[in-house]
Amino acid sequence: MSGSQPASSTLAVDVAAAAKALEEVAAAGGAARIVMNREGGASLVIQVSNNNKSKVKKAQTAIKNLTSNSALKAANKNDERDRKIHIANREKMMTPLMKAARDDKYGKEVQKEIKSAKAKASGEMLETILNEKETDFVDEENAGSGEVSNVNANEADDSGAVDDKRAKAGAKSATDGTDAKNVLQSNILPKEGGWAAIHFACDSGNHEGLRYLLAAGAEPNLTERMGATPLHRVILGAGKYPLTQLNSTGASEKKDSRIASKSGGNHGGKMALPGVVKSSSGSGNNKKGGDGEIDTAYLDDYMTCLKLLLDNGRFNLMMNERREERPRASKKNTPSTDNLTASQKIKIGKEGLPKDDGFGVSPLCLCVSQGYTARDALYPLLEHLLTRGFDANATMCGVSALHIALRNAHYGCAFALTRAGANINAMHPDGKTALQASELIYGESFARELREASVVAMAVADPTRRRDMLRSQGMDGAKKLAKRAMNAGHSFIKASRWREAAGAYSEAAAYGAKSLPMRERFECLRNMSECFLQVERGLKSEEVARQLLKEFPKVPLSLIAVGEAMSHPSCGKLSPEQLKEVNKYADDALKMEKKSDGKEWWRTLEPTNRSNSSLIRALKLKGLVEGRTKEQNPAVKVANTALDEYFTPGGSIEKAAFAIELALKPALNHPSPLPLHGIRGFIYYSWASEILRANSLCRSDRERKDGLLRVMAPLKNKMSWKEAQEKIQIAFDEFEYYSKMNVNGEFPKLMYGFNISKTNFALGKFKDGKRFALASIKERAEADLARLDDNGTRRKSASEAAQDDHFEGGSTQKLILQLNWALDMNRMLVTQMVIDYAINADSSKTPLPSPMLLEPMVAGLTLKEDVINMPHLCVILEKAVTYKLLDKASEKRLLDKISGNPIKVNAAIKGLLSAMKTLESGYQAMADLRVEVGKIIMKFVTGAHHMQKQTKSSSRVVGSLLMEALEWDKNVKIPKDLPKMYLKMTQEFTQVPNSS
Repeated sequence: MSGSQPASSTLAVDVAAAAKALEEVAAAGGAARIVMNREGGASLVIQVSNNNKSKVKKAQTAIKNLTSNSALKAANKNDERDRKIHIANREKMMTPLMKAARDDKYGKEVQKEIKSAKAKASGEMLETILNEKETDFVDEENAGSGEVSNVNANEADDSGAVDDKRAKAGAKSATDGTDAKNVLQSNILPKEGGWAAIHFACDSGNHEGLRYLLAAGAEPNLTERMGATPLHRVILGAGKYPLTQLNSTGASEKKDSRIASKSGGNHGGKMALPGVVKSSSGSGNNKKGGDGEIDTAYLDDYMTCLKLLLDNGRFNLMMNERREERPRASKKNTPSTDNLTASQKIKIGKEGLPKDDGFGVSPLCLCVSQGYTARDALYPLLEHLLTRGFDANATMCGVSALHIALRNAHYGCAFALTRAGANINAMHPDGKTALQASELIYGESFARELREASVVAMAVADPTRRRDMLRSQGMDGAKKLAKRAMNAGHSFIKASRWREAAGAYSEAAAYGAKSLPMRERFECLRNMSECFLQVERGLKSEEVARQLLKEFPKVPLSLIAVGEAMSHPSCGKLSPEQLKEVNKYADDALKMEKKSDGKEWWRTLEPTNRSNSSLIRALKLKGLVEGRTKEQNPAVKVANTALDEYFTPGGSIEKAAFAIELALKPALNHPSPLPLHGIRGFIYYSWASEILRANSLCRSDRERKDGLLRVMAPLKNKMSWKEAQEKIQIAFDEFEYYSKMNVNGEFPKLMYGFNISKTNFALGKFKDGKRFALASIKERAEADLARLDDNGTRRKSASEAAQDDHFEGGSTQKLILQLNWALDMNRMLVTQMVIDYAINADSSKTPLPSPMLLEPMVAGLTLKEDVINMPHLCVILEKAVTYKLLDKASEKRLLDKISGNPIKVNAAIKGLLSAMKTLESGYQAMADLRVEVGKIIMKFVTGAHHMQKQTKSSSRVVGSLLMEALEWDKNVKIPKDLPKMYLKMTQEFTQVPNSS
């Protein structure tokens, strides 16, 4: 159907045309975004699976016709009219106190109304006035009609939206004697309503008004018609606020000046970054209210409301956490809790909430629901709820909060839930666990990090015990858990488990500044920042470092932490303004050092190694800035250019390679050339990877976006497999040269033995690759075990531990991914080799293009020069597709080029069989390596467990080591003397994936 339908066409025709166009787009595969601007500022974004421009354009046109359809516009206009009628009717039924709670952000009007109420009543009468709910209204035009549209319960749970059609139906007046319960059961009342002043204050983030209401005696557990308490309204209000801000057109429709004054045309504003420490508005690069951004300061208002409710003596956690999924109207013969006093409700909450608790869900589920403007929009609220004892394993409609977070792309919240004890093996109604869902949606790397977060939770405390400690002991429980998390972090640092260590410190920091003594709070934030640097998450490290500086502004180490995070390569190239900022931090740190008498409390946290002291680190930071801003050695300058291009997302790998070649020229005389050889190896290995991906005959390789791969600019010259092979060989030579020359360990080893291993795998030298990998991993495990046995009284920081072991780049956890990618590179390399060989074959005696290709030996297969063996080729091509050598499109192109030529057909058969045999050899070497590495790490596990008698800290890393051993080999033999909790962990990690 043509995409140029007139706007006057029927709605059904336009819907069919849009559906057909989208189906055509989706059928072709790929990836594309269709964006339709909507009236009011927001945009409709449809994610489809295609990059075919003509089909996308056709779909865009069809959807545009649909959105401009006159019938649809008329329906939208009627809905808008009904919405305005609903708002106007509701406004009439509101008391002055309700309006003040909604509109007066300073609380003066609320205070005035409360004083007026106190002058008229006291005791229970005053409580009645404070907790009075809005009266149900009657829409005179449709009153009694009984017309009610269907309600999508999921949409209601996700966004708390009003069903405007219910407002049309109206409601019977309370004065006509109709029983309110019967009215509810007849579904005549609008879905939203029954709010008291406290609900309005919470929904609008009016913390000052809420403060006065709670002080006067307002009920913090009061439910509205849908069963939502003030706590639920805080979360729902925070979730919808950015949308309200985007759609606001001024003060014409809403009197709330805070919303009306912040209208803007942003179509996808930046929300607060997810993290264990909330970034402060307006600091550094995270400026508040900039052009094209949503002002995220509103979250502070809602967070204050949240804390006021949780800190109130009458707040009942049980009544706010466990919510029913069915509306109260569907439950007969069950007394309502609305008319009970506060003391009666608290008593019921302790005894167990009755079935008639209204309609609602856990606050945690609301924090990760749909309908928000950005992922992890409500992360700070969710994190605070977790630290106050809300159950991380809460469910909604039989689906866990973790599942909801993962499927709605709130992955920061998913990690917070997992660290708090959410079960990663909780089953979804579709039969998949949260861990399996995470791997399907986000990939293997994400799933691995989720397992690591689960290990952190186990290392800190059992989830049920954690929850009960927070509920029963309050701040004392939080302090104990923060201390346990700190100890777990220190243990993970000893074993170089940087991601787990960062997770443990994140958990400790989440309990707040008061949960740890000053010295330990400083140590927690500093180590967290340094751990994030170890796993190349510079932006996250900077965020934590800025929080450290905010809390400890007079400590030089805080200034240095921010400067080091900002200047880390994973943050990309520094702008001139950022260089000035780093320079200022270095200058301020040096000034503090000059004034220091050496007796400050933070001196005890300085490394014993003088080369890593705060003074030396400040001087290094100063030197880094001066090296970038002042006249410098030409070789250093071009080397910095190479690093900037390599580490900056979207940088050019070709420019990085050109720059590193210049830096290594003898004429430029670089002062320290050895590290440059290692950098050259990394750049050339990545360059080869990009060439192979660009020329891959399998679409999944070309579109692959794994956390292991750097996001580089598209290649200007795709070259061929020959150049890719040459570049892998150059990388191998550079890694080998660096390893031989760095005999004294003057520079960090950076697992160069392992880098030699992965280049061997990529080149098809599988035996050598296996040998180097085993030696490197064994060396690493022995070094980790030796440090774990160090029972010194002084704890080392993350940066100090990393410097001591001379193995930067993390533990062996990431190595599986790197080896798997090396095998994928070999797969792409041999495939491109043999296809090129087949297309250009001109004789049956043409040899295979590389000695890495193993000669195929298939019993009964004979290839004759004068016979076109198409049946054989078709069978082999089908198998090649399963091996991911080719996709269907590449298979078709190959057949077009070789069909009818027996020499080329036979060459294709021989080449593809050779490629598959070569790959099978590589996969077998990898399988053997996995078994042997599993044994090495399990030996490490046994050693760490035996150390438990000497130090409790080592036991906390056993779970992490066990997970790592099982990742290498799921059939590895588990020692029988391990505690039951570790055996249970083994069962969870080796769970058989669901076949569906």
